[in-house]
Amino acid sequence: MRSVLVLLYIKKQQVKWFRHISRLPQDSLPQRALALRYSRPRGRPCKRWMTEYQRY
Repeated sequence: MRSVLVLLYIKKQQVKWFRHISRLPQDSLPQRALALRYSRPRGRPCKRWMTEYQRY
């Protein structure tokens, strides 16, 4: 049950951050970083902490 609360908190913080960034001017550094498009390099994808968390 506690892990569900942690995941819910993380999602809420992500939405809060995104709303904050979306209100910034388009030429600000966070806006440009959010709009950055790039292709992933070849090879195995990097491990993400959420994937490792879900494994247990």
